[in-house]
Amino acid sequence: MMKKLMFVVITFLTFLSISTIIKLPVQGASNVNNVQIVLHHRISEDGNFVEVNNDGKEHYYNDGMVDGANTTFSVYDLTTKYTDYLTHNRSPENLFQKIGVMSPTMIQKFIIDNKLHKSFNVTTNNAGISTFDVNGSDYKAYLIVQNNNDNSGTQSFAMPIAISFPFGNTNTGKPMSVIHIYTKATNLRRA
Repeated sequence: MMKKLMFVVITFLTFLSISTIIKLPVQGASNVNNVQIVLHHRISEDGNFVEVNNDGKEHYYNDGMVDGANTTFSVYDLTTKYTDYLTHNRSPENLFQKIGVMSPTMIQKFIIDNKLHKSFNVTTNNAGISTFDVNGSDYKAYLIVQNNNDNSGTQSFAMPIAISFPFGNTNTGKPMSVIHIYTKATNLRRA
């Protein structure tokens, strides 16, 4: 009787161990490709753009820029256009540079012409920051575009931002799971 009980207990523990080992990768897999974007919207009141370092790391600037509070941005899936550049041996950096200098009218035309799908909208908090998650799988790309101004009467324009994955740490080359992005924005006028 004791041998049978011992056999049942050992079998149960073995089964429990195996099922736990099998479940662990499955549970972790759901978040493997999630990347958190921390969007910092900063505005130059004098109309001069301040050079920003968008290397994905958090930076502390003391440059007189103002936090762009309560500003809404749209996040578009740019993957198809990005992979089209890759498959035709064109530099995605050229695409991103072209996008980065487009006016609000030009970027809207680009979105329509390329049939980009809007993934979601985000709004900055009082500190000018919005945090959101995206799928950071290899060859995914996103376009971040300002689509309204804050509620303080400020008319600002943030240059469009394109980002692709994997996004590597400049020191280690390893993919980053939290990426800080800084807008390049200026006031157009004060109401």
